[in-house]
Amino acid sequence: MGRVLGFDIGDRWLGIATGDETLRIATPRPEMRLAKPDDAIAAMTQLIATERAVAIVIGMPYTLRGESGPQAQVVEKLIANLRGVTDCAIHTVDERLTSSQAADIQRTGKAMKKGQKQAREDSISATLILQTWFDRGSSAAAGQ
Repeated sequence: MGRVLGFDIGDRWLGIATGDETLRIATPRPEMRLAKPDDAIAAMTQLIATERAVAIVIGMPYTLRGESGPQAQVVEKLIANLRGVTDCAIHTVDERLTSSQAADIQRTGKAMKKGQKQAREDSISATLILQTWFDRGSSAAAGQ
């Protein structure tokens, strides 16, 4: 069975998380810098192929009122374009407040041992997005 990948799509960064083979635990991966938002599609399709992903989970940046604002519309367009280049199942999770949660996690991680690499907020957010999907039991849709 392949993996499930989680993504937090921003204007300049692509946060990435990988699910373990039991489809229960999300782990951050190094984020990718994007020269332009459309670069996310190429990066994501490459990761889907490399990881043999069976599904991906993308954070939807709704407004605090739960509405589809400008950034959510960018992500929706990216998802539509992504569907045209991959057969991988695509799921979404409301990502409201994951950035603030990621910042809190990152702040508490500042006390890490010297020399340990700390994940950027983007990949922490992707991890929270994917973990939310796992915790809701959505991994059953990925073949578990």
